[in-house]
Formats: sequence, structure tokens, C-alpha cells
Amino acid sequence: MTILPAGATKPIPVPFVQGWTALLPDDLPNGPAVLTVTAVGQTFGPLSLTIVPSSFGLFTQDSGSGPVLAQNSLTHPAKPGDYLTLWGSGLGSAPQDQVEVLLGGHPARVTYAGPAPGYAGTDQINFQVPNDAAIPFGCYVAISVVAAGVGSNTGTLSTSADGSPCQSPLGFTVTQLAQLDAGQFLSVGQVNLYDMVGPPESQSSTAAGFTRMESADAAFLSVNAAGAGLLVDPLEADDAYYVCYSVAAGGVGFLLRTGSIGEGAVLSLSNGSKSVSLTSDVEIADPPSVTTPDAVGAPFFAEGNWTVGITGGDGLKPATGELAIPQPLQITNDTALPTVDRSRDLTVTWNGGDYTAAYTASLQLNAASVVVICRAPANAGTITMPAALLQTLTAEAGSLELLLTARTGHIASFPVPLIGGGTMPDPHIGGGTMPVLLQYYPSEVLPVAIR
Repeated sequence: MTILPAGATKPIPVPFVQGWTALLPDDLPNGPAVLTVTAVGQTFGPLSLTIVPSSFGLFTQDSGSGPVLAQNSLTHPAKPGDYLTLWGSGLGSAPQDQVEVLLGGHPARVTYAGPAPGYAGTDQINFQVPNDAAIPFGCYVAISVVAAGVGSNTGTLSTSADGSPCQSPLGFTVTQLAQLDAGQFLSVGQVNLYDMVGPPESQSSTAAGFTRMESADAAFLSVNAAGAGLLVDPLEADDAYYVCYSVAAGGVGFLLRTGSIGEGAVLSLSNGSKSVSLTSDVEIADPPSVTTPDAVGAPFFAEGNWTVGITGGDGLKPATGELAIPQPLQITNDTALPTVDRSRDLTVTWNGGDYTAAYTASLQLNAASVVVICRAPANAGTITMPAALLQTLTAEAGSLELLLTARTGHIASFPVPLIGGGTMPDPHIGGGTMPVLLQYYPSEVLPVAIR
């Protein structure tokens, strides 16, 4: 493998390559470069890349967003005052005083940041868990690293006030947490309701304007300790939810899991006057299109308490739960938003008084190559995207999406008793309960012209 920095005339050999992982020489200059790989007589590339002083990636137990690799587990979580070690790669030339660990969005004291002894290309960061009352405790507290002003991916850390087993947002018992720590898989049920107001999605529709698109789905998932953490957002301090950032298009998305009901299981949704069966994914018929989002018809999943019932299913006993659906989401200044002026801050308001801080509002401005995202508590009722971030966009057509999601710790759930010896969900746990998560995702999408 060789790399050719910008302005160089002779390629530099890369001394250590394993698979497609390479250790770059320390003396490579920063800036654009061209990478070429030669293996078994074949040459791959050239591939354009940029070499930067520091860009740290946090090692986690999955694809980069799950539990971090640290002395940490669900039944033996970290507590304030503990010293832990994170591993990753890409600290580069960032000195220790420019490395910051953020736990729940708040800083933790770093005691060492640099190369991991004996592990080429691996960096080690030692830090102390802060005694900060604003940081929530839980099985999946957000943790990330900022090195020389550049943020890493976000992983999760299990914490509690005294080192006792963490509080599971999925409703797992201490016994079940121990099973996850032992590498076992457990089942989790999901029931998701979606309510989106926006341009019609049907490719065959010629109607312009806006409509309401509603659907519901349910699934049984089998998860290990890392997979369980992907079902909820990482916990952060309340003030950490006010944040804006931009990413490459395609690099972010809201995870809305879909699927079919397990063999033999029957689920239903009802609120007294309405009911729907969830033996398969359900699409509610769209109302006629209208010219403004304010004129869209009332939702099928109306405000109030909806009962979720489950009967039948191999290994499952009957059970019911409740999901409280708030008022429909409505952007209140939509008439001022068709054109986005990149030289000015962009403010979006909505009916925040109908919500509580149990929901997070995510505002996403989508363009062809860049996505700008801002978050705030749903009851704030307003988000402002700074012009400095809008400058990363080009003049083009795009869309503005406001989505509300339940914060971790506020997700509705109910336990479903299991029949020991069944084949679904997990026969090895011999009874007990399976948590079923109930989530409601309201959103509104507006087409915009970025100028």
C-alpha cells in the first residue's frame, strides 16, 4: 500500500497493513492525498482522501454507536469517581490538553490521552466519571470524545449512582441484565406508530400539496447487550439536547424499525372508538391532498390513550399496555419557510405547548450533499439553525423535516409474560417477561428552496 501526499512526487510506502486496515506514517503532511492499494498482483485505487491532524474514532462493541470498550457492564456499571479507559484511533497530534471526554454531554476529567502502549495505531484515553448531578444515570449514557475541536462518534456507557446494576430503559430485570452481560440474547417487542404530514409519497399521485401519512408496525427482535442499546437514544443531560451540527448526506437517519408480527401472535390497537389489528404492517388511507399543511385532516391515531393488546403467539401469554398520544405535531411558521436564506439564521416553531420534555425535537434540513441537524426538547417549541451551518449548503431544492421522538427513560413499555419452554421468543430464559416498547413518531416535512 502506498500513499501520495499532495505536492509529493514519490509515493510513500505504508509499513503495516492488515486486511484493509493500515497504519499511516507519523510524518505524513496534512492535506489532500491519493491512496493506492496493491495486493496479490492487483492494484486498487487511486482513492482521494484528506489527512488531518486529528480525527478520533471511539471503539465500541458494534458499528460505532453502541457500548464502548471499557471496564464496564450492565450489572457492574461505572459510578461517580471511577477511573475508566477508552480505546480508539485517530488522536493524531492532538495533545492531552486538547482532548475532552463528554459523558451525557458534560465534560469528564481526562488523566491520559495518547498512544496505547504495545498496540500500534491504537489510542488510549483515561478519564474519571464526574460527580455531576445533571448527568443522568442509566444503562446507555452517551459518551464521546472531542480531540483538537473535532468530535468523535457517540457510544454509550453503563452508569449508576453506587455501582449497582443500571436502570434499563427497556424494562429488563437485573436477572435479564446479567444474562445480557453473559452474552445471551433476549427478545424485545416493538410497536411503532408514525404520523407524517408532508407531500404525498405515492409515485402515481399527481396531487400537489400536503397530506397526512399514517402507519403502524410491530416486531419481535432478538438482541444481545450491544443490540439492546441500539433500540434507544443515548442518555444525555437536559442541556445537551440543544445542539446543532452538519453531516454528509446519507450519514444520518432516524432509525424507525419495521417488521412483521412473530408466528401466531396477534396485536391490536384501540382507543375506545377506533381499533386496528397489527397482524401485519398497517397503512392508514391518506386523506385528500390540500394546499397547506395546516389544512390537513385530523389523524386516525388521535390524541389520547391507546391500548395495545397482545394475545396468542408461541411462548407468549396475553398482556396489554398503554401509549399516550399527544396533540398532532404542527409547524406554526410554515408560511415563512418555503425559501431558506443561507446568510440568515433559520428559525422553526411548532406547537411545543402540547408536548413535554419527554420528547426530543429534531429539525433536519436535507440537501443533496449535506444535512444540517438541530435538536431541542419538544416543549421548547422553537429551534434556530445558525447561518454558519447553513453556509455548508449549496443553492438547491431540499426539504425541512421536524421529527419528535420519545427520550430514553420516557419510552412507554409493558411486560409480556412468557411461557417457559416455548420456541418464541427465548426458550432458554424459561419464562419471565419480555418488554414491549411503544413509540409514537410525529413529523412534518416541508419542501424548501435553499438560496
